[in-house]
Amino acid sequence: MWELVKLSEPGWEKRFRTKEEAAAELLRCICHSCLIGETGDAVANTSDIDELLATSCGAEYDLGEMESGKVDDLSKILCPFCSTPWSSENIRVYEVDSSDQCESGRFEPPTYSISISCHACKREMYRKEGAYAEY
Repeated sequence: MWELVKLSEPGWEKRFRTKEEAAAELLRCICHSCLIGETGDAVANTSDIDELLATSCGAEYDLGEMESGKVDDLSKILCPFCSTPWSSENIRVYEVDSSDQCESGRFEPPTYSISISCHACKREMYRKEGAYAEY
């Protein structure tokens, strides 16, 4: 789990499952001039969050990996596409997935797939294919 914080705006923080999702959000916050660069050379890789953080606009942000990959407040997770908070159903599915158990408390079948879509924009935010339960 990754947390993107805007240093110049206390309280502005967004959490993402992957570094790539955080990069997509940060890209939306960086102006065209920063992406082109002073010499007219474009940022080589707009999906590389380290390059984005090195721009003037990107310097306003800090990215950190949260300990143990667990989220302490699931209500703060946002859709990386439309910034809508996760619904209670999204959170329930994520909690079941992170525990590797079904709601009955028994382990899932040997393999299963999890998919979470945003209730607002309907885009897939999280997918876990072929997860294996340990016996």
